[in-house]
Amino acid sequence: MEHNNNPGTPQMSSEFPASTTQTSSSAAAYDNSSQFEKEQSLMRWEQDLKLRERALANNQAATDITGPHVVVPAPATAHPRQANFPSSYPMIRLNLEEDIAIREYRQIVKFGIFVFLWESAALIYNWVVSIGTIVYSAVDNFFLALFYMIIGVPTLYLLTRKLYRAASVPERARKSYAYLLALLGVVFFNIIFFVGFKRSGMNGLIWVISLFHNDHNAVGAMASVSLFFWFVGVFLTIALFIMYLRLNNTKRQRGEIQNAGFREYIKTR
Repeated sequence: MEHNNNPGTPQMSSEFPASTTQTSSSAAAYDNSSQFEKEQSLMRWEQDLKLRERALANNQAATDITGPHVVVPAPATAHPRQANFPSSYPMIRLNLEEDIAIREYRQIVKFGIFVFLWESAALIYNWVVSIGTIVYSAVDNFFLALFYMIIGVPTLYLLTRKLYRAASVPERARKSYAYLLALLGVVFFNIIFFVGFKRSGMNGLIWVISLFHNDHNAVGAMASVSLFFWFVGVFLTIALFIMYLRLNNTKRQRGEIQNAGFREYIKTR
């Protein structure tokens, strides 16, 4: 039998059917398209990494020139520390463990609070002793002692609060040294009260001698207790001054706090 072949119709091999050839071509085209998309994605990712590296390098260079950028919160957004003392009716802030980070400064503040209580008791008792002087017409002594008590106790409280704040931020030298200068004034007044001039409202040594000399033994005995208060107060205030100044100098020499010395501070005043 003869096979008639049309000249315009191509012959197709029986070994490779048409459907198999078309499927293989489609799979190859799909693989090429998927590989191309992956290459494009990798190229975009690599370009993005280069841009980020360049931006980081520029930021690092700017930081090296201008220094680190520190964001300081505005005072309006700062959260004030709440008063917690006394617990029944909080009026002041007193939390040494939370407010003062350095243990040595906490000890200084505790000692400073004790000195405040001692000095306040001395002023109050000084006024109580002056009540007895009214018996022999020393009225001026009574009112002067009352004046010292009214002015002295709030002043001592403010100085103690200054110590509390200075110990909270010991790196701020102005606060620390301003307190030390004020404490020198307290030392000076303790010495004057210990001397105790006549009819000055200060029940000190001279006034005690005068009372016993004029046979005012009862009031003289009370004034002797006041003399003891001032005698101890002199040493307490001097000890507080030396302890705080020495602690500041030690921390400054170790590099734990950055501030100028006490002498440099005085020279700038």
